[in-house]
Amino acid sequence: MEKIKCGREIPVRRDVYVFVAGGGPAGVAAAVTAAWAGAETFIIDGGSSFGGMGALGLVPAFMPLGDGERLLTGKIGEEVVRRMLSPDGTYMEDMPLDTRCEYSINAEKLKKSL
Repeated sequence: MEKIKCGREIPVRRDVYVFVAGGGPAGVAAAVTAAWAGAETFIIDGGSSFGGMGALGLVPAFMPLGDGERLLTGKIGEEVVRRMLSPDGTYMEDMPLDTRCEYSINAEKLKKSL
């Protein structure tokens, strides 16, 4: 079987310590965590906004954030939900979150929260 060698040079546009491909919930969580840890971070997504299927595919709800007793999503998941539920998209620390509840997704607020 004949084989060919294929290669190309790609210019480096960003020189960062962490490059995240994908702006869905996992990609945003990875990028924010890396940035909070002090790493120079760049995130990119093929869609028109971050948020994955919750923002672009209109998936209707986040599943429960915990096991009924404890929040299991960590600070990032909690912050996104608090911002999305607040009237103006700001972080509302004193808002209680139910760890058993599914939260409806407002796609436009989710985009702004991320």
